[in-house]
Parts: sequence; structure tokens; C-alpha cells
Amino acid sequence: MVVTDLLTSDKSPEGLILSVIKDNPNVSTKQIYNKITKQGISIRYHKVYEKVQDMVKRDVLVKTEKNYALNDVWVKRTTTFMETIQIKQMKNSENGLFFGVNNIQKVELLTFNSFNEYADYIRMVRNRVLNDETNSEKTICWICNHIIISLLNMQERMNTVKKFHKDKIKYYSLVRGNDKLDEFMLDFNKKLGINTMKIGFPDRDRADIAIYGDTLLYAIYPVGVIEAIEEFYRNNNGMSDIAKITTALDEISKVYVVVIREPKLVETYKKFIISQFN
Repeated sequence: MVVTDLLTSDKSPEGLILSVIKDNPNVSTKQIYNKITKQGISIRYHKVYEKVQDMVKRDVLVKTEKNYALNDVWVKRTTTFMETIQIKQMKNSENGLFFGVNNIQKVELLTFNSFNEYADYIRMVRNRVLNDETNSEKTICWICNHIIISLLNMQERMNTVKKFHKDKIKYYSLVRGNDKLDEFMLDFNKKLGINTMKIGFPDRDRADIAIYGDTLLYAIYPVGVIEAIEEFYRNNNGMSDIAKITTALDEISKVYVVVIREPKLVETYKKFIISQFN
């Protein structure tokens, strides 16, 4: 599978730039602009320039002298996720999780330079859903190794859950971990009135999967960091040891998040997660 074939079907400025660079590696901003406008698309040069610089900062592109090319690391990480979906599509039966999802078009890749940046982004997306008065059906779903963000800020978690109850927001969480701190978070959430959380969920994937409204986030951590976090959870039994997890989190220099806004895929994932509580 060529990952950029999926990413470039979106006609946003970033999609247009990717569509040029995938077929014309090592091109200048001016060349990118000319190839886009030759397609009859109206776009300002300054907009192309700004977006190219943004994509360099997010490690989507790399600069070679005055020209630009796709970042191989970015392509490999995104391709891994897309190929996983494609394999599941081919292997699953009519009742399979990805059956009928033939084309994934609205995809974006974000790169965060620390765990804190990633956590701030999650909060922003969550708050957007919580404060969206135009959508009466608000559902938040997670599949993750451990609930780290809430563990690091218990007061914020209590305030968020109050908002869930007040606005009748549905929350479901499947946690792969089954250690003492996972048990602690399960009990803590039950005391707050959240009964749709399970730990010990059998799943070989190691990425965070989150659904906020119509958006699916797939967050990829470096393998070494995942192993460090798992070691922390295995060897620490209570909140008195919580400060030690910052050592593992401080090792995170990159978190890659695939953002998917493909209604059928998002709805399929959502139904699968919710079905685990029926």
C-alpha cells in the first residue's frame, strides 16, 4: 500500500502538497505551487509556503538545501497503521471489525514533540466535544494501554467526569493493562460514577485509540518508551510511586497521531468498543 495515495485524496492545502511531492520528490516550494495551480486549483503562493514550513516542523517533510521531500520516518509510521487496517479489511469476514470500509480518505498525521504536547492536544479535542452545543449525541471511546493522562491529574479527571454527568456524555474505555495502578484507576472511576471502563482488555495493538465525536485518533509511541511505561506499571503498586512515571514520559521525544475523520470507520470502531459492555 502506498500511504500517500490515501493521504492525498483530501484536497486541503496539505493534501495537495503531498500529492505533488509523492510523485515529484525533492521539489521547491515554487515548483509545488506551480504543479498545484496547473491542475486548475486556486491557491495563494504564500499559503503553500506557510503549509510547507508547518509540515517541516511536524516532521512530515524534510528540507534538502532549498527543496523538500517526504520524511521517510513519517511515511513508515503512517504506513504501518494503514497497512494494519488494510490487512484486517482483507482478513475479516462480513462480521469483522473493518468489513465494508473500503476507502479511508480523510486522514491527517500530527507529530508532537513531547507527551505533554500530546496530552494538551487530547484535552483540546475533548473540550471541543464537551462544548459542542450543536451535537446532542456525545460519545467518547478509548482503547489504551493505561489511562496515563487522568492518572497524572486526578483533580482534572474529577472535573471532567462531572461535566460528563452534567451533559449526559457517554464514556467507554477499554484498558489493555491489568496492573495495580490500572485497578486503582478502575476503582477511582467507579467511585465517580463511570461504570463503562474495563481493564485487562485482550488486544495486541500498543497504540492509543480515542474517539471524540466524529474523529478517531490513533497515537503511536516509540517502542522503547512503551516498554519503559510497562516496566513502571509492573513494578509500582500505588499513587505514592506515581512521580516515577515522569521518568519514562520524559523519554518521549515524539508522539505520532493519525487523525481520521472517516464516518464509517469511526462509527465501526465506536460500535465495537461499546459492544464490549453489552
